[in-house]
Amino acid sequence: MSKQTKSRYNNEKDENDIPQEVSEEIASLIRKIGYFFLGFSLFIFLKTLIPVHLFDSQWEFSVVGQLVDQIWWILLGFVFIFYYREGSLISYSEARLLNFFSWLSLAVAISYLVMIPLSIYDTSNISYFINNDRILQDSKIDTQLERLDKRIQQSNSPEQLIAIAKRINPQKTLSNTKNIDQLKQEIKAPLEKLRQNMHKNNADQFNERLVQFSKTGISTIFGSILSATSLYLLWKSTLWARLLFKQYQED
Repeated sequence: MSKQTKSRYNNEKDENDIPQEVSEEIASLIRKIGYFFLGFSLFIFLKTLIPVHLFDSQWEFSVVGQLVDQIWWILLGFVFIFYYREGSLISYSEARLLNFFSWLSLAVAISYLVMIPLSIYDTSNISYFINNDRILQDSKIDTQLERLDKRIQQSNSPEQLIAIAKRINPQKTLSNTKNIDQLKQEIKAPLEKLRQNMHKNNADQFNERLVQFSKTGISTIFGSILSATSLYLLWKSTLWARLLFKQYQED
């Protein structure tokens, strides 16, 4: 016997195939994990929905976002459930269960499809509320500064005006004049600068909030599209399960 033949013989002797019983047990374990994943995703779904706040855009947007984030549990659950090896024997009860989960994947796909226009509506609606909050905050700033300006106009002593000037800008030093009108005139520029800075800070804060929210909204919308597409493709690929159950019914 040549060395190559001996080497091949020894390799074949050292390598053994996994018995069919063990292979089927592994496949069965994978399917059980799939049922666990789907059960866990149902738990997350109920936890996300409770308490229910219908017609609340913030709540709806949060729910859709969480469901999109948890799509992996659903997809893995369905994929594992339909994991069968060639030659596996499937009973009538198993075929009926597989047929149910095949159609369930389509129903869940449609649910994620419905989330797309809902996400678009909620994103638009909440963006509108954010802009309204910014306008309201600008109005509050103007009201506060108008009160301060009114106090300046009503002040009759240099001490009062100096105290107000320090409140507006602690680093600003007024002249030593006792002329009330001149002091009031000196306070106008810092007051206007304070107004501009407050409006700018308010606009920057709300713009950053709007940008972050828009990113989340776009991510949620695309996530809903990908989730619905993945589940639809899964439904199409499980045609064999539906045909198998139909064959059982015909027999």
